[in-house]
Amino acid sequence: MDRLFAILLNRLLADQPGAVARLKQHAGKRLRIALPLARIDLSVCADGTFAPAAAADGATIDCEIRLPLYFLLALPSSGGEALGMAQVAGDGVLAADLSALLRQLDWAVALAPYVGPVVAARADQALRTLAQRRDEAGEALARSLADYLIHEAQLLAAGEAVREFVREVDELREAADRLAARLALLEERRS
Repeated sequence: MDRLFAILLNRLLADQPGAVARLKQHAGKRLRIALPLARIDLSVCADGTFAPAAAADGATIDCEIRLPLYFLLALPSSGGEALGMAQVAGDGVLAADLSALLRQLDWAVALAPYVGPVVAARADQALRTLAQRRDEAGEALARSLADYLIHEAQLLAAGEAVREFVREVDELREAADRLAARLALLEERRS
């Protein structure tokens, strides 16, 4: 599986010279990608590509990235932003460069050799639209939930009601301060 994953990553990197140049500075480092049902060990080659890491006793892993199952679903639509779901241990610079690599990755260019440029461009656009719709649906759900909690369940106060309450408390505090000042003045006159 390590070999297949390395081939896939290298194919994606073939049309991304900036990403390959960035990886060259990590030559010789070992990387482990831990998925829920699999573990992939790779090493970064001197030419900025990946190779399956040789299983050696006592070999250290420079960077381990643990990815949740839903990462694979989020990756095409959100690219490097999906790495925010990952848990990283070890070399943070290597992890940051991998994140930057995924953000720069042009999925239309990566898919074009397999499905053609037109289909790749449309697939890329469809993934972006899907991600946008997902974000819009999340925002709409949050607004609906907030409206329900404010107006129907009355578990939260509306922003305007909170501002009105704070204004009334301020007025009451000012009136109490004035009353205290008057009482102090009357006490002074009596004595």
